[in-house]
Amino acid sequence: MSGFDDAARLLTVLVLLLARGYGLLLAVPALMKAGQSWTIRMPIALMLALPVFPSAYHAMVGSPEGGWLAIMAIRELILGGLTGMFFLPLFAVPRAAGTLVDQQAGLMSIQLYDPTSTERSATIFADVFEQIALFMFVAAGGFGKLSELFAVSHRFWPVASTHLPALDHVADLAIQGFESMYDTAIRYAAPFVVTLILLEYGIGVVGRAAPQLNILTSSVAIKLVSVLLLIAFVGPYFTDSFEYALASVSAISREFFEEVAQ
Repeated sequence: MSGFDDAARLLTVLVLLLARGYGLLLAVPALMKAGQSWTIRMPIALMLALPVFPSAYHAMVGSPEGGWLAIMAIRELILGGLTGMFFLPLFAVPRAAGTLVDQQAGLMSIQLYDPTSTERSATIFADVFEQIALFMFVAAGGFGKLSELFAVSHRFWPVASTHLPALDHVADLAIQGFESMYDTAIRYAAPFVVTLILLEYGIGVVGRAAPQLNILTSSVAIKLVSVLLLIAFVGPYFTDSFEYALASVSAISREFFEEVAQ
């Protein structure tokens, strides 16, 4: 094999590995937002893919043509997304819980308090909860878990393979996962929502007793402070729950691939 063919095969394997790595990053929505550039995503995707590069390089027989390479890259991107869906609830649940808190706090109708605002709503706690989840994910070694999952997926769904994997269990798993995800989001948001509902009733009583007070605008500040205090109280519990969830999704993903391989 000439040096040019060897370099072409090396670049082809890197492109396919990066495609699956980008698919895995779809499970981390905070990294896929418009504010995050490719200079952040590409090194992470490359880091996830490099451990399996030797086996993928030696398993590839030849370099595919341009059109076939594009099809294979799309396939790898889809398989990466299917592989990373196990980790998606780690970020979707905190964001959904934060959205419920924002709705109950009245932040979804921000123009009521600032008519000149160009934003129709504000997702303060949804963004905060998602960023906290990202911090805990990185601190708990989440990218290491994603890299391990990449290696497991390569063992059962080899990179640059021409056959499609068996996906019989994916639909059922996705349905069960979404049901469990929203149930968990409601359960985690319940302490905040219940507290805000009780505050709403209390603020309403004060507003009727003292109509001269500007309850409409001051109630938002009261709700925000109450939610921040509640976060300080329940934060340690959520941290332990996140670490347990990270270990659980890693084990479930391995079991899924073993079941698919049978």
